[in-house]
Amino acid sequence: MEAGTLKHVGSFYLAPGYSTEYMGVFLATDLKHNPLEADDDEFLSLEKIPVREALAMAERGEVPDAKSLAALLMARPYLENYQK
Repeated sequence: MEAGTLKHVGSFYLAPGYSTEYMGVFLATDLKHNPLEADDDEFLSLEKIPVREALAMAERGEVPDAKSLAALLMARPYLENYQK
């Protein structure tokens, strides 16, 4: 995917007190299909999930990845226009 617009919505430490690794969260909009050639050992699949469903999945505990949860929470105020 290629983003027409990227908006920085926040940043956070991945493991404060243990590591100085810092992650930036960006909201990508105006997306279009523009795939890159994958590495030989890279296998990715894309799944579209409506914003409202992604938020509901997070609230039901169905998103076990802390980075994804943090990013979704940070992006939530910007996602109001995309909740379909």
